[in-house]
Amino acid sequence: MRARKMGWWAVAVLCGLSVACASLEGATSASMGTRSTRPLPSAPLGSLRITGVVRDARGPVAGVELSATRVDSDSLSQRPCPEPLTSRPLETPMERCFLDLADSNARLVEARAGEAPLFARTVTAADGSFVLEGLPPGAFTLWALGDTGAAVRTQVQAGSEAVAMSLGEGFFLSGAVVDEDARTPISGAWVTVVHESASRFFRVLADDQGRFRIGPLPPGRYLKFAGAEGWVPGAFREDVWLNSDVDVTLDLYRKQRLEGVVLTPEKRPASGLTVQLRRNSEYGETVTTRSDAQGRFAFDGIPAKEYTVWAWSDGQTAYGDSRGEPSRSAVIQMRPSTFLEGTVRNEQGQPLSGVRVQALSGGVGDGLPPETVTDGAGHYRLGPLIRTSVDISLKGDHHHARHEQLLLDGARTGPWDFTLTSGQSVDGILADNDGKPVPGVYLSLGTALASGGFPLAATNFEDAFGRSDEAGRFVAGALDAAGKWDLLVETQGFIPLTRPVQVPSTGVRVVLDRGASVSGTVTDATGQPLPEVRIGLWDSAAPGSRPLPDYLFTDSHGAFSLSGLKAGRYVLEAWQRTPGSVQWVSQTLDVKERAHTNVALRFEEGRTLRGMTTDAAGQPLAGVHVQACLSQEDSSAGRVRELSCVASEEDSVRSGPDGRFTLKHLTAPVYQLVARREDLRLNPSRSQGGTPGPLSLRVAAGADSVRLVLEPAPRLRAQIVDQNGAPLPGTLRVRETEIVACPGPFYVFQAEQHRADGRFALPLTEDRQTWHVTVKAKGFLGLEQYVEASPGQDIDLGTVKLLRGRKVRFVILDEATRAPLAGARVSIELSHRLDVWPYEVAMPPSFDGNLDKAGAVEFEDLAIYPIHFEVKMDGRLRGEGLVDTRQDVVTVTLPAPGH
Repeated sequence: MRARKMGWWAVAVLCGLSVACASLEGATSASMGTRSTRPLPSAPLGSLRITGVVRDARGPVAGVELSATRVDSDSLSQRPCPEPLTSRPLETPMERCFLDLADSNARLVEARAGEAPLFARTVTAADGSFVLEGLPPGAFTLWALGDTGAAVRTQVQAGSEAVAMSLGEGFFLSGAVVDEDARTPISGAWVTVVHESASRFFRVLADDQGRFRIGPLPPGRYLKFAGAEGWVPGAFREDVWLNSDVDVTLDLYRKQRLEGVVLTPEKRPASGLTVQLRRNSEYGETVTTRSDAQGRFAFDGIPAKEYTVWAWSDGQTAYGDSRGEPSRSAVIQMRPSTFLEGTVRNEQGQPLSGVRVQALSGGVGDGLPPETVTDGAGHYRLGPLIRTSVDISLKGDHHHARHEQLLLDGARTGPWDFTLTSGQSVDGILADNDGKPVPGVYLSLGTALASGGFPLAATNFEDAFGRSDEAGRFVAGALDAAGKWDLLVETQGFIPLTRPVQVPSTGVRVVLDRGASVSGTVTDATGQPLPEVRIGLWDSAAPGSRPLPDYLFTDSHGAFSLSGLKAGRYVLEAWQRTPGSVQWVSQTLDVKERAHTNVALRFEEGRTLRGMTTDAAGQPLAGVHVQACLSQEDSSAGRVRELSCVASEEDSVRSGPDGRFTLKHLTAPVYQLVARREDLRLNPSRSQGGTPGPLSLRVAAGADSVRLVLEPAPRLRAQIVDQNGAPLPGTLRVRETEIVACPGPFYVFQAEQHRADGRFALPLTEDRQTWHVTVKAKGFLGLEQYVEASPGQDIDLGTVKLLRGRKVRFVILDEATRAPLAGARVSIELSHRLDVWPYEVAMPPSFDGNLDKAGAVEFEDLAIYPIHFEVKMDGRLRGEGLVDTRQDVVTVTLPAPGH
């Protein structure tokens, strides 16, 4: 038995040394000016206790802090996720939720809100024992946090005795907080690392160089948050199970202000309206403010991104929106919204009920486009619609789908009536083995091919489908003619079904077979359940097939289940990313017809591989990112093709000052090692300890050490100057898209460099036959060129002379009143044919947004050369012309919106 000095595990780095911070809340380390905090336990809320002992590989450990936490409704991990508008197959549920809640979670963490309550805390005695007292009934998460190790155990019931906590070595999470634009360190930034499922917070302040170090922490998935005075708090997540040391960079954006004004349809200030803002991306939240008496509004503390701002009037009778960014004021011009009304009938003039009428565009902010269903009299009312041009679709049972593009410019005052033509269909009931209806399932008509394909029976795919309702009733298809077809039903939890049907037919009963099922858990080497682990089940007779289902993840308790399986032999696999490698486990299953199989998958501790990164002369290289990827030659590798093989920060380990690195927890039989640094790339043929490949070193089980030799990456060199030969500050960017050599998706390799002296030597860490090169400088025309490359060779563009650009201001006026069309939504497209051999002049930017209060928009860095322009409004060409060489203001008259 050994006693250990009690230590705190949130550490800041100063002058290259790791120094422990004070362990009491609010305490300050005078030597560093850096503070780390942890929560104080709440007053005892019960009379129960948990007892146990903490051991490591050598026996009981004294002086380890033990604590008990439990998430509540206010904890970060319990925040409800917004309903996603779209889904991506490779996203885990937590990943999608994080992306949507990142901004508000960062604000909560900055305010020190959202942490799981701490119910009890103590320190292990000389024999490693502990007692946590004053606990209410229920399950808790126990934390063992020492100066040389850490452990976490979930679902420990209050009242438990002799709980064993196995203290592992844990890991350290270190890194730097930097300004996203200037790439300069942010001194004194706060960093909070949050255990994703248990909402335990670990907070520290960065040192003068923006560096921080937190740990040792128990293995798990962690969110990272950072902020500083004057910067927007940021949230960061990687789909990586952290169980080894990592070093990350956290980029923060400076706080910006977006200002704007709301105008009524009569162009007067609109006061008291709720204005909403959302980032122009697939993810994010909507924030709101209100316009003042002058119609002005502002959003403070936002990053320099592109946004959409919008407002509705009371009763949604008027709507306006604008695209804006902090560098440009937004003008919201309110316009009356409209409703589309009418009746849908069949060819005999009879009204059709239950027809879905849907706008295909015109969703506002984070909302979907409006849709409705016709009533018993065939009447519908669709809206509010915010554009004068709208595409709609109409679809009813037994009738062909219809698509229309409508112009709502006020010229038509009557109802919008439509006629649907009838088609040949199949209707019936969809049920399971027990006779229960199966709702919400799509059925399709087509031809089942021996190759597995299924061409649809209708050119318009909507006319080949149907969907079961809550009672299992369905109407599939609306075909032009009668005939024999196949009916296909595929849905999760049931065996896919294909059966021949006669079209038309009615009263068809389709029974889905739930088939066999498999369920189980995934744990780590200590038996702790692992959430968010990817699961794949493959037919062993077709290893290259898609998994069943396509994508599956363990839940928060490490459990998974799937059904709808045919009898047969399957390969069940589980895998997850860890720093520097991918943990993988596989098991073969013989599944019996309609039987249930329970499986326990366990990631073994795995083996350790040590190595060194050196240059060609054998000198150690520090700061090299090393990653062990699943080998493409291994039978499992083709089935985890979505895992990338690019040595990025959190997916890799980094070599130390002596060039040494350690890859832990390797569980697959073979790995491919890749390595890179910003200015270096791996030379597999000169590396040792494995079999060289084109881009990696293949290392099999049994190897205990490797030497990875890196060589200087070839450079893309250039000097940009103005027309007089003076150097220009600017940017050089290269970009290309290819497939990586080992399992991974398509990804885009791109790199750029900013140089104040205009002299570039951009490292190319990958070989490409062709690079797309862009050269830019403020106030000058950007140039583009496709450059052929030779493997391993520098590319020298020589001196690149840039032509000075100009500013051109477009002013858009009402052709009737000559008044500025303030806030009007227009698109302006510019084009020219100008080359500076061997370069092409980058095409001028287009504009699609709202005009300012003067009805104007300004373009920068345009060619001093004739430029053709087109102005569109409401999707229609309204004006075009030519900007001559000396013109800096262009006035265009257009009809006012809606006229």
